[in-house]
Amino acid sequence: MFALVLISLFQLDSRKLVGTDISQAAILLTSTSLGHLGLGTVNWSLVIPICLGSIPGIVLGAKLCQIVPQGLLRFGTYIILELVSWKLVFPV
Repeated sequence: MFALVLISLFQLDSRKLVGTDISQAAILLTSTSLGHLGLGTVNWSLVIPICLGSIPGIVLGAKLCQIVPQGLLRFGTYIILELVSWKLVFPV
């Protein structure tokens, strides 16, 4: 939802949007991991794949942002956010 606000209100460039989302995700992952580490409730079977999967995702996303036109990236972002929103509202 944060990405949708950035696109809609600030007309943020798709390249900056990807960087902003990655930064936000890294901060959230770090803070929640530290919180669970302090409580002793870390689920390492979730944390490790998320950390390992984010690195190729970051590299691939950065490369695609350089190649794909901005209009297509913006449209793709809208579609993905719309699908995720519908999934949250109408769970199966």
